[in-house]
Amino acid sequence: MTNPPLHHQEHIIHGYNVKTIPDPVRQSLTAPMAGWRWELCRGGLSGAVIWQGLDPTGHIRVALKCWPAEMTPQRLAQIHKWMQQAHHLPFVPRIHTWVHGGTIWTHEGVCWDLTRWQPGQPRDKPTLKEVELACQAVGLLHTAWPVQRYGPCPAIQSRMDWLSRWLRSPRLSEALLRRYPRWESILRDAERILREHAEPVLKRLVYWTKLEGPLQVCVRDLRAEHVLFTDVEGTLMVSGIVDFGAAQVDHPIVDLARLLGDYAASAPAQSDEFFAAGVQAYETTGRYLGQWRDCVSLLSQAGALAAGIRWLDRLERDMAIPASTEVVFQRIHELFRLWL
Repeated sequence: MTNPPLHHQEHIIHGYNVKTIPDPVRQSLTAPMAGWRWELCRGGLSGAVIWQGLDPTGHIRVALKCWPAEMTPQRLAQIHKWMQQAHHLPFVPRIHTWVHGGTIWTHEGVCWDLTRWQPGQPRDKPTLKEVELACQAVGLLHTAWPVQRYGPCPAIQSRMDWLSRWLRSPRLSEALLRRYPRWESILRDAERILREHAEPVLKRLVYWTKLEGPLQVCVRDLRAEHVLFTDVEGTLMVSGIVDFGAAQVDHPIVDLARLLGDYAASAPAQSDEFFAAGVQAYETTGRYLGQWRDCVSLLSQAGALAAGIRWLDRLERDMAIPASTEVVFQRIHELFRLWL
């Protein structure tokens, strides 16, 4: 997986210090894991906290995850069901059980789970071959989930809602700029980009709201950091797709748009090439997009703008964020990098 061990850093989440695994959770591990060593890893922006479990030989075997407070047992059980539908794919983490035989443990109202630790590293500057392999893996994953119905693309409507929200008040407050003087240049860039691009992108999305497409389970937050690669003796392969916490029924292009947007932002000069090659590679798995392939790049742009608006909204409202200020502004910068 992607997160390196983290030492000498305190984390407070859900009201307790998670530098150490709570005793009731540790005591609920199955016998083989009881004597393993657990190392805290760096978390992302979701608010989850992850430990890697090392067996007596020092090999990393599992990921122990403390989910954010908003994750319910019912929701996590559904996510586990979807992951198990794709268990035949080697890059999908296997879900382990606890002493009670279930796949979810709750402690103080918070969900915990155990999954196989997927080897490999993400690519923040991928080659064209890596882009193609990643999109083929996405196609194989989507094949594991049947189409549930046909209808409008939920992701498009969500992006339109956020873009419309910005356009109703297209400016950042002076209070926000005063609160984060160190990051003023990033905030000013974000404001300028949104003023220039939010409305044109919104207008281009309108056409796609009139169409219906196949809706099925999608990862929905399939960022570049969630796709892992290994290269063993010259054989390059996707070794992991991790973090299914945002999975929901949507149009399949939502996963391609998010992933290819990350890859394209790392190499703007190759953006068109990455999108074209990625979509073509995806379709080699039998997942034909038809006219929806023309929406992938547009949805990627809309998704980046909408995600930026969401972060700015959280900052405006001075909401608690599960990461350092530096990490948050780095993500905002990355979201708008296409237009810089």
